Amino acid sequence: MLPLSRVIPALLLGVGVASVSAGVAAPVFLDARPAVPLDLEDTTWTIVDESATTRLFQDGRQLNVPVTAQWHLNLQEPADEDTTTVRIGSSLMRSSQQSELERLIQAQVWTYPIDRITRSSTGVAEVSHTIGMPSAGLTVDGVWFLFPADAEKTTYEVFDETLRGTAPAVFDREEKIDGHTIYVYRQEIAPTNVATRYASLFNVTEVAEKAQPAPPPAPAAPEGLPETPGDVPEPPEGLPETPGDVPEPPEGLPEAPEGLPDEPAPDTPVAPEPPQPQKGYLHHSATRDFFVDQRTGLVVDMDVQVHDFYATAEGAELENSLTFSGSISEADTAQLLEQTKKFPNPALIRTVRLTLIIGGGLLTIVSALGAFGLVARKRRAVSTPAGEGQAVPASLQNP
Repeated sequence: MLPLSRVIPALLLGVGVASVSAGVAAPVFLDARPAVPLDLEDTTWTIVDESATTRLFQDGRQLNVPVTAQWHLNLQEPADEDTTTVRIGSSLMRSSQQSELERLIQAQVWTYPIDRITRSSTGVAEVSHTIGMPSAGLTVDGVWFLFPADAEKTTYEVFDETLRGTAPAVFDREEKIDGHTIYVYRQEIAPTNVATRYASLFNVTEVAEKAQPAPPPAPAAPEGLPETPGDVPEPPEGLPETPGDVPEPPEGLPEAPEGLPDEPAPDTPVAPEPPQPQKGYLHHSATRDFFVDQRTGLVVDMDVQVHDFYATAEGAELENSLTFSGSISEADTAQLLEQTKKFPNPALIRTVRLTLIIGGGLLTIVSALGAFGLVARKRRAVSTPAGEGQAVPASLQNP
């Protein structure tokens, strides 16, 4: 039976070998790539503007009421090691006394595949944008609510659903929120005529031209002044004073044509023409700050200012469509930061692998020396004096 000094090193030798094996095989069982986790819970971004201004599409009235903007993301099949399918539903809703359908300003659902690493689209998006209308197939370029993991201090093309295209989001600054490194990217969209980009029921409307006020009546002449410019000469003597004494006009003069309109009185104001409707084209402008968790690429906060308006084809504003601004609440930001724990942490996985390989290797070496008795034999060799334990010749023994 092996002594205890051999048994314990043998057991530790097995532990060391197992640690090295686990460290080497970890990439097979642990995905160290910064991929979007397939078990990511449904994620929602909500912004409320208590004093937004919106236009009723039915009659053009302007309403100053609270408006809630919301985007909801979840993952769907098909999904594999490299891609997954995202479904993003967005809505704009008034908080008023109208029915739910009348309070709804806009609702869209975008479903498309993305690369789990780069977070960019890998196929055509199916878009449902109008109630009762069939969905359309569109291309989603750039990124949206999922930036690339290990985000860099650079510029990313970020999708805008009103443009149905991308606009650059430029790195602006770095912040810390609850120990998380946050990169802030600013996206600025100049007023853009979206009616020229795609057809939609809401992209063109008739805007009533504002009526011009009637001109004020001409001021009355002061008393004592002639009614016509210049000095009025006195009539010559001998002219008749009554219409009956006016002499008949000479014969042969042409008669005045019939049907001529009567001239208006000089002091009667001319009524303005009724306003004519003007065709307005939807223009979209926005400024957004995206607060992105640097490690995972998840958007955890947004500051948004949107101004949509109807304008002429040349860009002259005719009427407001939407004025909206706001940010995600601190409570929602905290919940989104909690979601980042679902994402793989490549740096942590690499650290664990190196710890297992290096620690297991050292433990294996030390345990091997103890298990095979190398350490014990060396210890005995050092502790035994030279010549001890050897037989003494008889000739050297004392009689």
